[in-house]
This record gives sequence, structure tokens and C-alpha cells, in this order.
Amino acid sequence: MSASPMRLFDARNLFFSCLISGVIFLSSASAVSEEAPLKIFGYFQTEFRQDNENGIGTNSFLTQQLNLFLQKDLKRDWTSFVNFEFLNSYSSLRDWGSFNLEEAWVGYRSSSQFKIKFGLQIPEFNNLNTIKNRTPLLPYIIRPLVYETSFGEFINLEIMTPARAFIQAYGSIPSADMKLDYSIYLGNSSNIRTRSRIVEADDEPEQSGIDTTGTFLLGGRLGIRYNELKAGVSGTHEKLNEFSGFERFLGPPASRFIEMPLNRLGFDLSFDWKRLTFESEAILVSIDREFAPGTELNAEFYYATLGYYITEKWFAYGSWSRLDVTDFEINIDQINPPADTVFSAFDSRLRVDVPTIGISYSLNDEIVFKGQIVLGEIDVEFSGANDNNVFFRSRHNIDRYALAVSAFF
Repeated sequence: MSASPMRLFDARNLFFSCLISGVIFLSSASAVSEEAPLKIFGYFQTEFRQDNENGIGTNSFLTQQLNLFLQKDLKRDWTSFVNFEFLNSYSSLRDWGSFNLEEAWVGYRSSSQFKIKFGLQIPEFNNLNTIKNRTPLLPYIIRPLVYETSFGEFINLEIMTPARAFIQAYGSIPSADMKLDYSIYLGNSSNIRTRSRIVEADDEPEQSGIDTTGTFLLGGRLGIRYNELKAGVSGTHEKLNEFSGFERFLGPPASRFIEMPLNRLGFDLSFDWKRLTFESEAILVSIDREFAPGTELNAEFYYATLGYYITEKWFAYGSWSRLDVTDFEINIDQINPPADTVFSAFDSRLRVDVPTIGISYSLNDEIVFKGQIVLGEIDVEFSGANDNNVFFRSRHNIDRYALAVSAFF
């Protein structure tokens, strides 16, 4: 028997009441003891946007993102850290946005050359992955596409960057005038059981949030830092089972759609020179197995930003990013088609180009005001998997004019 909406609402309110009460109690208790105090801090960004999509305009205010951090130094060289994330004016009552437990880890620091974290964490990948939620530290309102967490409701961001690891060793090794950065981590694959899949399968109740396979996410980054130059290469490998059952449509053997290898390869480069700053990244994602003759699944992402400090407080920049995804589709007209039904496969291609300019003003170390103009172009194309003949194409523009304030608290 499913829970009523009122009971779910009461349970959510009870959870948040207990969470807030617990944080206040722990903070007060540690303040009067000899233990290190519990540090409570965070970031948030609120924006006003005006969108124009193919001549149709809309206006909206939005609390784009809020991250609440809890940190406490434990015994010598040990630290614990928790990160709660609220997106898109989160409200469970109004069914807005989402609430996520992003991190909950304990870390050990032997030295700057070797550190290790145990528990849920955002792993190192390129330059922005671990700092994308530090909104006052970034000049953007709309971040480069794959790091814009507020878009996670309609773009599968996690296929582009690793979102969760559970063990990570990392550090910086000095060498002459340079520093060598390294990290290596282990986590779950993408085959996580969700509540919705349990309901759809109509199976006996099972635990959600756990990996359903015997595989892992394995990844890491190697980088160098020399004066104001920073560069690195990142990579991950995992295996997907979400295409299990596609042999019904694309033909046997079934083993072809089990544990399909998904690889990510990333490159990042950034530097400062006088008042100029530059940063760029590239991410290449591929599944190294053919679904059917002529079909493929891969994605590419690129971005580059050139900025200039007009004064110590004023910063202006121009940026460009592109997301290019090639996927495949299957023409299925019936929910339970006959066994001898012949299915057709075709390729789909999504390309999003986002040139943008922006400016930011740092009132102080805690408050930053921002303005940004985004001129987005979205192309969608469908073509035959074998003959590459295009039979559908759509192109539309989305322009956004945004103002925002970011704050550290």
C-alpha cells in the first residue's frame, strides 16, 4: 500500500525539522565542550532572468542553488564534512526543485602529498567539477553547461562528469618550480536502484540507492601547476546495465547489452596573466560497444572563457561552450510487440551552442553581484542509422538575460 501525499508531506517536514534541530544542537554542544567547534557555512545564488525562446518571452526569479556545509575537525589530521544541496527554489510542498545529499565524508591528511577521503564525495575531474557549487567564487550565473546543476532536471549531466565517489586518495607533490597533482577514486557504477524503478517493475520492496551490479566507477586526474598555469587530464571507466533487454529490439546476443563500458576523458587548462584569465575544458564520453550496425552513443563537451579584471572588484568575461550528443533511438509503436516484430534504429544528434558574455562585481569577500547574457542555439537531428539520411531537423534559439547575487554565509 502506498503512502498518502499528506503522510509523505508530514514525513518530509519532520525530516527537515529534525535536521535543523540536530544541526543547532550539535553546534551548541560543541561550542561549550573542549572539542573543535562544528563549522556551519555555505553558498547560495539567486537570479532574475528574462528568457526569449523563438519570440516568446518569460520573466522569473529563482533561487538557483544553495549549498549548506557542515565541517568538523575530529582527532588530529581527521576531518568530517557534509554537503546538502537545494536546487531551483526547492519546496516539497509546491513540488519545486530538488534536495540532495551531495557529500558526507571523513578525511585523513598525512601531508600535502597524501590525503584520503572515505564516504560520499564529489570526485576530482577536470577543473570545475569539485568547485562548481562555490557560486561566489565563479563569475557565472549560468555555468558551462555540464556544470550547471540547476539544469539536471532536463539534461543528464551525470553521463558527462562523475558525480559520486566513495574512496579517494589525492595530493600534490612538489617538483622544482612545479607541483604535480594526482587523485584516484572508486565509487558505484551508474546502475543504482531507484524507487521509481522498483515501482515500475512491480517487484517486492527493495533498497534504493545501491548498485545493482558487481562493477565499480574507477577514475582519477593527473595535473601540473606552474606559477599561474594549471593543466590536467582526467579519466573514468565504468560499466552500464541500463540497456539490458535491448536484444528484443536490436537482436541477440543478450550479453552485448550487459556491462557496456562507458569511458570519460577530460582535459583542462587555465592560467592567469596580469589582469587576464583563461580557462578551458574538453570532455569526451563514449560507450565502447556497438548497439547495432551503424548505431553509436557518444558525447563531447567543450568550453573556453577569457576574462579581464577591470579593477580589483570588477571582472568581465566572454565564454563559449558546446555540448554535442550522438545517441540512437528505436522505433517502437507497441508496448508489448509480437516476438517477430522488426524494429528500426536511427541516430539522434543534439548540439547545443552557448556563447555568453558577463560581468561581476565583488562587493566584499562574501557578496558578489553578477550580470550575464546567454545566446543559446539548440539543433536536433534524426537520421537513418545505416544510410545517414536526415529525415528530421529542428533548430531554435534561447536567449537569456540574467542578474544574480551570490553570497557566502
